[in-house]
Amino acid sequence: MKRKTEYQKLQMKAWYQKNKQKKIEYQKKYREDNPDYVIKDRERSKQYQTEARKDPVFRDSKRVYDLKHKYNLSKKQYTQLLKDQNYMCAICFEPETPKKRLHVDHSHITNDVRGLLCHMCNKVLGMVLDSPILLGRMLGYLASTDFYPKKTTKQLKVLTNYAKKTGKGKKIIDREMIKTQNEFVAMITKDVLKNQKKDYKGTLEEFM
Repeated sequence: MKRKTEYQKLQMKAWYQKNKQKKIEYQKKYREDNPDYVIKDRERSKQYQTEARKDPVFRDSKRVYDLKHKYNLSKKQYTQLLKDQNYMCAICFEPETPKKRLHVDHSHITNDVRGLLCHMCNKVLGMVLDSPILLGRMLGYLASTDFYPKKTTKQLKVLTNYAKKTGKGKKIIDREMIKTQNEFVAMITKDVLKNQKKDYKGTLEEFM
């Protein structure tokens, strides 16, 4: 298909602005009179989107469009944010990958862009309404109901401080480090509880 020139695009845009309401009403009536067309149109659109997402050029242009229209960010500004954060989530330091892109985090109240976050951190902030009050209560709740979070925080800080001094190991506490620590402690705890439940039989000498 022959591409439209910039002049043709401007003409179409001007015509649409002039006849916007008329076009909307016509499309609405046509869809009501042709329900089969609506079903076919949705299927065609779905198929087009599926095929388009496979095209890296389309994905890149769609991302640039979304950045500008959703967050008023240019591609250059987004790239600079990535560099400033060392291509990692600003909270948990999860690195960006082609399959796991970082999300633009912005205030739903002021629309200000705050940084780039992984999917989980971005979702958590949204679920607590971006509220320091709720986040503070969460910290207080953990500190008063579970000894482990406070204890593991100290342990991880010791490990990272050792890494900074010796140059061996991780120098930052990231999501992977926290997850590994949690899994290790869970495994140890499970083994301890399992041994406590064992019903030992035999002589005192065998037990000792």
